Amino acid sequence: MNDVVNRLEGHKVAIFARNIDLVPQQKKSRLLSHVDADTAYSEHGDRWMDDTMGLSDPQEVMQDVRPTPGGEIDKFRRFAFFSTYDDGKWVGTREKAEQLVDPTNKTVMAMGAGRERRRDKKIMSAMYDSMWVNDENGTPGLVDLPSSQVVAVNDWTFFKGKADGGGTAPTEDAGLTVPKLRKAKVIASNHIIDDMGGEWCIAYEEEDLQNLLTSVEVASADYNKVLALIDGEIDLYKGFRWVKVDNGRCKYNAATTTATLPIWHTGNIQYKERPLVTTRVGERPDYSYRWHAFYEAQDSVLRRFDTGVIHVLCKR
Repeated sequence: MNDVVNRLEGHKVAIFARNIDLVPQQKKSRLLSHVDADTAYSEHGDRWMDDTMGLSDPQEVMQDVRPTPGGEIDKFRRFAFFSTYDDGKWVGTREKAEQLVDPTNKTVMAMGAGRERRRDKKIMSAMYDSMWVNDENGTPGLVDLPSSQVVAVNDWTFFKGKADGGGTAPTEDAGLTVPKLRKAKVIASNHIIDDMGGEWCIAYEEEDLQNLLTSVEVASADYNKVLALIDGEIDLYKGFRWVKVDNGRCKYNAATTTATLPIWHTGNIQYKERPLVTTRVGERPDYSYRWHAFYEAQDSVLRRFDTGVIHVLCKR
């Protein structure tokens, strides 16, 4: 069969591919603008590397004649593998396939929105998953987020009245509270991370924000600010940029009814995405000669430092 008959012309397929990337016409990724993102990564290979250095601190000089300080700075290499994903939808006839050049086409918008959700899912994985790292000896292994980066579900360290010497800290498990945000802020005090530039963000679902509202006094300034967060009037509170994600996006343990809200520094999460690897629009003779739209893409994500991510455990 003639190629022009059973496949859409190349320039129209290219327009379809661009439309998939046309974010303003689609559901935007909620997280892409809050990480270090490269959506046009062109280097070859199935992985990429991020090299980091350990610390070197000077010592106080106590003697005129002394041994010369020495030693090597630890070098660590984290690496991330590219994952391949794809999407394909039936469009029916050639006439309908021709309409894929329109960025407002329903099929185009649906497939583009799905790609945005994929980006969010991939970025969130860097908040939770183990990371590949080569130690100072070059030995690869997986590392988890250390417990020192976790705010426990029953953490009340900075409860109201503590500094005044009054009151007793609660012990119960709790949802998102102001004391937990204070604890997270203390953990986030790290000059190595802050020197990257950028800001700290927290991902939350609507239920968490409503729980936070119940934990603050009605007459307090915090109450009014949380209300403003809910109404979308502000997105900065307690030193964190608040990023609302889709329900079910935050990690949830059904057995303990506990959600894990991630806090991260924007410069600490690196997301890389290659331009669409394959794009096809054509007839499928194996499926009654129906027209079909397809794309394939690759992406990868990496958590540079574990100290650049914090987990806040919240009861639901």
